[in-house]
Amino acid sequence: MKKNIIRGTIIAFALAGIMTLGSTKSEAALGDITLSMGMRHTDVTELQQGLKKLGYYNSSIDIIFGSGTKSAVVKYQKAKSLSADGVVGSATAKSIKSALGTSSVSNSSASTATKVVNTAKRYVGHKYVFGGVGPSGFDCSGFTQYVYKQTGISIPRTTRSQATVGKGLSKPQVSSGDLIVFSDTYQPGPSHVGICIGNGNFVHAANAQKGVRTDSLNSTYYNSKFTSGRRLF
Repeated sequence: MKKNIIRGTIIAFALAGIMTLGSTKSEAALGDITLSMGMRHTDVTELQQGLKKLGYYNSSIDIIFGSGTKSAVVKYQKAKSLSADGVVGSATAKSIKSALGTSSVSNSSASTATKVVNTAKRYVGHKYVFGGVGPSGFDCSGFTQYVYKQTGISIPRTTRSQATVGKGLSKPQVSSGDLIVFSDTYQPGPSHVGICIGNGNFVHAANAQKGVRTDSLNSTYYNSKFTSGRRLF
């Protein structure tokens, strides 16, 4: 009888241990362990779901860290200037979680960028008028101020003031909806502005002869005059 009681107690403890281990595994989260090629783990599922939401993974969701998952990880790491080794350690996991946490903000920003671009394009062909703030005529900073105002973004009136607003960007960082600042055009220092509409192009109130038009950031002239991009949203 005593032996049976002891045996039953041992089995109960063993089962409790198994249940505890199972519970711990189910509560695991991305970043708890390092993930790499060939692994099978529930964290891999979370990784795939996260990368899919961020647009880096397009295959099926499972628990296997295969070549498709590694490829998506490397792509993400390169995009975020991380060590592109295809291994998800603490730095990569933290970056992915952070990106997922701001994805709703990114979606909102994308919507704003679309509104800015569509508004800017609407005025292509309008007249250039020195001192003009629209919509019958614009100068460069009058145009940018007017377009952003239509999407609920307030910026200063002059080019020099606009050159300091928002977050500064290098040329490769500039994307649709960003303000673009040029220097040393008709006078020293910040002297011209436009709005990026994607694919290396921007809309601006060029001059009295050309009016509001689209030009390429990569043209010899504008590439040489580029100073910075400014992110306003």
